[in-house]
Amino acid sequence: MPKPVAFLRPHAVATLAAVCAVAWPGCSKSPPPAPRPAAAAAQSPAPAQEDPLAKALTLDDPRERAIRLGGELQRTLARDPAAAVQFLRTMPRGRDFTQALFAVLTFIGARDPAAALKLAAELARSPEEQAFYSLFFDRLAGENPRVAVDQLALVPAGTARENAIRALATAWNRTDPAAVMDWAQSLADPGERSAAVETAIGDLAARDPQLAIEIARRFMRPPALERTIYSALMRLVLSDPEAASALVPLLPPGDLQTTAAAHVARSLAERSVPAALAWVKTIPIDLTRWIAFNHVLTSWVLRDRTAAARHVLELPPGQGTEFAASHLAAYLADDPADAILWAGALPDEGARLGAYAVIASSWSQRAPAEAVRWAASLNEDPLRPNALGGAFSNWLLIDADAAIKWLETTKIPPAIKAKLLRRP
Repeated sequence: MPKPVAFLRPHAVATLAAVCAVAWPGCSKSPPPAPRPAAAAAQSPAPAQEDPLAKALTLDDPRERAIRLGGELQRTLARDPAAAVQFLRTMPRGRDFTQALFAVLTFIGARDPAAALKLAAELARSPEEQAFYSLFFDRLAGENPRVAVDQLALVPAGTARENAIRALATAWNRTDPAAVMDWAQSLADPGERSAAVETAIGDLAARDPQLAIEIARRFMRPPALERTIYSALMRLVLSDPEAASALVPLLPPGDLQTTAAAHVARSLAERSVPAALAWVKTIPIDLTRWIAFNHVLTSWVLRDRTAAARHVLELPPGQGTEFAASHLAAYLADDPADAILWAGALPDEGARLGAYAVIASSWSQRAPAEAVRWAASLNEDPLRPNALGGAFSNWLLIDADAAIKWLETTKIPPAIKAKLLRRP
């Protein structure tokens, strides 16, 4: 539909006339030029038409520019693919270029995959541009995996080739998991083999986690190896935590191993707390062992809080006991009186300090005034300021006026008052 004509208001017309008169004296009074003779008009060259692709690139609005450029590019590809490729080579890098690159490569690839891959090797440089290989090989392998394997030779090494290999393996895995696994294991390059096996093994890890880990250890290398072991182990822990516990040491020390150990510990505890406790003691890294033990406590306290609480009371002093006491206090704090008695019986001062602080903070989320008054009644330093701090912060969030009024009237040292007011 044609755009409506924009009419100028009288004052705007007058302004335009004034500008015209200044720029080109007499322009507003000059008569229209007489028509040229037909012969002269015939001899004049026709004005050159602006390239519609180049014109589309000049639009300021990004959405309008993308729509116009996409349409013009499709029309040019249908009429003259070589012209579209030539224009692509002149475009500045950026989002418009990436979208145009995908459109050109997809059009050419549907007719001549090798030509598209050669052009991609020339023009696709950034990670965003090299994402084309994922789309291309997913489609190609979905149609014919063997053809896709043959075309890999045209993909440059690096990100582009890894994208292609992973997409090929993913698409092939949908129709023939055994064939793609054989192909992945046959790759000569260790990095390419690792990427292909990691992709192909995903389906196997769901069906047979232990076999997946066995294959991964033979054909993969870090970090893909660790990711695959972790993924398979997380599946195995649901069905066979005893078998999973033996595989945790295959992961290197770090976040993955700690997370896996925590899941194994809780799953073992749901079947047998003594077995879980025995396994946790075999973990050599302190922090990993403490976190795993806390997961045993989580399962244990939900079934038998008395036994779990007694076990922590009997632990030897140390950072692990402090860690456990603070963790268990969060579960016991739903009964503040009972939790306070339990925390007071802890022989380790550090564990008692941490437990009191957790109890006060948890209690204050339900009854801030009572929790704060209890924390303020503690006579031991640094027990009082630690327990009081978290509880008072929660009271400020819930009822700041009441918290400030209490602080102004209560008899606690001025230094503690000042510290409480400085807390976020």
